[in-house]
Amino acid sequence: RAEAVQSLTWDQVQTIVDRFSALNPYDRGKVPGSILKIENVNFDDQGRQREVWAYAISAKRYALFTLSPTGEPLIEEKYHSKHGLGLYMNPLNPESENTDWIEQVWRGVVREALGLGSFEPAWGHKPAVIRSNVSTPEVYKRFRSPRAECGYEEQVKPFNFLMSATVSGTDRPPGTRPSDPFRLVAPYSTNPAEWTKLSWIDVHTGREYQIRTEGESGPLGIRVRTFDDVLQRFRRHPESKSADADGIEAGPDTGGLLRRRNVEVQTILHIGKEANELERGTEGVGSSDPQEFDRVDDLCQDLGYWLARVNLGDLAKLVDIEERLLRKYRSGERRPRPAQLRLVRWGIARIAAGETAQA
Repeated sequence: RAEAVQSLTWDQVQTIVDRFSALNPYDRGKVPGSILKIENVNFDDQGRQREVWAYAISAKRYALFTLSPTGEPLIEEKYHSKHGLGLYMNPLNPESENTDWIEQVWRGVVREALGLGSFEPAWGHKPAVIRSNVSTPEVYKRFRSPRAECGYEEQVKPFNFLMSATVSGTDRPPGTRPSDPFRLVAPYSTNPAEWTKLSWIDVHTGREYQIRTEGESGPLGIRVRTFDDVLQRFRRHPESKSADADGIEAGPDTGGLLRRRNVEVQTILHIGKEANELERGTEGVGSSDPQEFDRVDDLCQDLGYWLARVNLGDLAKLVDIEERLLRKYRSGERRPRPAQLRLVRWGIARIAAGETAQA
C-alpha cells in the first residue's frame, strides 16, 4: 500500500481561509476578507470551483492542469514553472521572447505521464542556445581580436547580446581535460540556420570552433546539447532535497510521496553570489572567471562533506585522480592544489547531475 497524505475538502479549506480574516491588518473597506486567497486557477469561467491536478518533477518544476472531457490535459496559463527552460531562446521563433513553447513542453510531459503518447517535438534537433551578454572584460577581449577587421557596426561591443551553447562534459574538445573551463559563445543571431556555420569562441582560451548537433565532438565541430537533450535532462531532474519512503536521497527515477532528508551541518561556508549561478553552472554556462574555484582555504571546508557522498571509484575514473588521493582529500589529510580542486568539484557536479565516466 502506497503512502498518502490526508487531503482537505473544499469546505475545510474555506473554513481555514475564513479564520484568517481576523488577522487582516489592512483597511477592511479597501482590502476586505481574509489575507489568505484561493487562487483563481481553482475556478472556471463561471466562477464554479473545479478540480485541478498537478504534475511535479521537483520543487521548482511543476505544472497545474485540468482534464478535458476526453481526458486531454489542459495546462493552466501562468501556473506552470519555467525553471530549467526559461534561460533558452525560443526554439519555435528565436526572435520572440514568447515562452508559449514551455507550455507545449509541459503538455507533452504531462501527456506522457498520463500514458497518452511520447513527446517528441519537431524542434528537438535544434541547438539549445542561451542568450547572454558581453558583461565581463574577459568575454569582450576574446571577441576584439578575431573581429578587429570588421566595421564598427559588425563588431561585438560591451553589453551586446551573445549566444552561449551548452556542452556536456563528455563532448568537450579532444585533448582537453574535464578540469579545463570551457564555454562556447558566438555573436547574437536569431537565425538558427546560421548557428552551425558561425565561429564559436571558447571564452577561456580564445580558440574558435564550429558546433554540431549529431555525432561526437571532433575536428568537424563540438557536439552541443539539443533541445531533445535538454528535455531529457528536464524530465529526469532529481529532487535532491527530498528522500524516498526508505529515507534514501531521491534520484532521477524516484516518484510518489517524498519526505524531507535529514540534514547534518558539518560546517557553514559563506558562498555569496556563487549560489545564484549554480543552475547556470550545471548547464555549462557558469562564470567566465577562471579563478572562481581557486579559493582553496574556503572551498576545502566543504570538500570532505561532498566527497563522502559520492562513489570515490567513479569520481577517480571521471577526473583521472587516484582514489587513494581522493580519500586523503576527504579526510582532510591533504589539500588539493587549485587546479585539482576545480577538477574534483567539476567531477562531483557531474556525478550529481547523473553523468559518469562511462556516460
